[in-house]
Amino acid sequence: MPAKFIIHPDHRLVVSSGTGVFRHADFLWHMARLAEDPEFNPEFNHLVDCRGFASLDLTTAQIEDLACRSIFDVRSRRAFVVASDLQFALSRVYAAYRDVKARQEVMVYRDLREAVAWLALPPDFDPYATAKPDSGTPNT
Repeated sequence: MPAKFIIHPDHRLVVSSGTGVFRHADFLWHMARLAEDPEFNPEFNHLVDCRGFASLDLTTAQIEDLACRSIFDVRSRRAFVVASDLQFALSRVYAAYRDVKARQEVMVYRDLREAVAWLALPPDFDPYATAKPDSGTPNT
């Protein structure tokens, strides 16, 4: 899965997105790259745009593992934007595990504008318009 992130320090936000098949190893690689970025702050909010994923290749155990590995502070807000019923269901499973493991609220939306509003961003905020994108993709 080619993954990327954009950090918006002025908005205290990280935007993650990807294309292709989403796998457990891709998530781990993505979070490791993000944690190494000097602009990353674990207290930033996180917008995860799943709409570009062609499919999700995750077991329930892997989703639970990912929920336990968050590099974000439990006080940060996390919003997933999804395009399919399967993405919605799996994101809700992740959110439930995250709530149980860390008492962190994760919301799942089908509409980007609703996610932007919940993250307390300006209504006209475009998560892809500004900031420097991560240039890397996994070597797999």
